Amino acid sequence: MNIEAATACQVECPVDSASTALATGKPNFLATAYTHVGNGWTRSFPWTWSSTRSDCYSTVYTRSKGDGQQKVRVHVSKLYIRDATAAVFEITSQLHKDVQTKRSTRFRRWKRR
Repeated sequence: MNIEAATACQVECPVDSASTALATGKPNFLATAYTHVGNGWTRSFPWTWSSTRSDCYSTVYTRSKGDGQQKVRVHVSKLYIRDATAAVFEITSQLHKDVQTKRSTRFRRWKRR
């Protein structure tokens, strides 16, 4: 390909934001997506590509509880992240599961004594 053909292609084929986002791997809408989920849970950090699991994004949600804060790391598959209903369902189920797990271990400890 010569220089004139490359220049013509750049003029005729502008790069859109969607293809740029796909090239970088992180969709643009994730900056403002799913900031508040419910029951006081708010997103503390931006969405990042998960280093521990493949094909998913992760972030941390926090909420005030009594004297301190509850923190839960949430992982959402890249297949679910664009579907708002599926993503919110996945986030809330992971938050609920984590809270229930902590609650059951706390009560289990008291039952053993």
